[in-house]
Amino acid sequence: MIKIKCFIFFIALNAYAQKRNVSYTSFSSENSKEYRIKFINDSVVKFSNIPTHGSRMISFTTKWFKQDEHIFIDIKDLNENEKNDLKSYKLDYLENKKIILLKNKTELIDVKNETVYVQQKVLNRKRIKRKSITIINDKKIIVDRGITNYYGLIEKMPKGNEKLKQFLIENAENKKYTTKILRGLKAYQSYGILGINGVCIITENK
Repeated sequence: MIKIKCFIFFIALNAYAQKRNVSYTSFSSENSKEYRIKFINDSVVKFSNIPTHGSRMISFTTKWFKQDEHIFIDIKDLNENEKNDLKSYKLDYLENKKIILLKNKTELIDVKNETVYVQQKVLNRKRIKRKSITIINDKKIIVDRGITNYYGLIEKMPKGNEKLKQFLIENAENKKYTTKILRGLKAYQSYGILGINGVCIITENK
């Protein structure tokens, strides 16, 4: 009986455990400079930049722990080299940041910092990789954005949307329309996983 109880307890623990060595990319509502995180083990998480063509990979590790359904990360005690690396890649806003994550489907949500973290395998799906959303007067248009590689180089050109192209040509200087870009958690909450690529909202002024 004791063995059975221990086995059930072990399964329950693993059912709510954070997966190891799974990469997540951040998408912030307020900061367009994103980064990746990877949970190395039960207490260490790795932060790294997203390399572009000609850049190098930088990273640092810090501690994390789980309490109830939340994951807590406190970024502190970085050394001078790590601080300089973050500054050079405009990621110094991460210094002394406190992050509290809650899982939603396969994503991790940081409500306070308005950031959603998406698994790399999800980002590699063709629909997520190639599509974004444009809203014109409450009408949703799915836009093909082509494919770029890890270095930001174009591998496949985007397929044009003639209706959207014509609208933009005709109204490029039209002041009766207001344009807003929705990013990160705000876009994710309003438009789902496809919203992480950014949502362009064009509204006619009343």
